[in-house]
Formats: sequence, C-alpha cells, structure tokens
Amino acid sequence: MTDHLIEKGGSRAVDSRAIRSPPARAKTPARRKTATQREDAATDTSEAQASREEMIAMAAYFIAERRGFEAGREMDDWLEAEAQIDALY
Repeated sequence: MTDHLIEKGGSRAVDSRAIRSPPARAKTPARRKTATQREDAATDTSEAQASREEMIAMAAYFIAERRGFEAGREMDDWLEAEAQIDALY
C-alpha cells in the first residue's frame, strides 16, 4: 500500500501518483524565409528541374537511337524517357 510513496526532501513522503511530468514545451512558430533563402530555394528548384530535363533528354536520345531515329516518334521517346527517369527518383 505504501509502495507508491516516495521520499521527498527530509522525512516527508509524497504520493508518486500525484507527481506530474513538466508540461510539454510549446512549439516555436516557424520563421519566415528571408528573400535570400527564397531565392536560394528557387535556384535549387530550377537547377533540379534543369538537371531532370537533361536526364530525360539524354534518355530520350538513347531510346530514339535504339529504334533507329524513326521520325514522328519524338514525343513517345520523351514520355518513355520521362517515365524512366521519374521511376528512378
């Protein structure tokens, strides 16, 4: 019956069931990005997009090469290459 009592300080016993953990810290609000951070993010995004398009173009070239560069299938080659690159990432 006294197994939930703990010693606190001197000889005073405290009910361990009454001890609460400290309240959780409130989350700090997210800070807004500065103009430079937004520009950096936009640059990173545009560089990633350019890199993706380069990879798609290269894959489309090799797809077209495999089929002998038959005219009129460029869009099919691009879409197939796009699907291949997107599947990698």
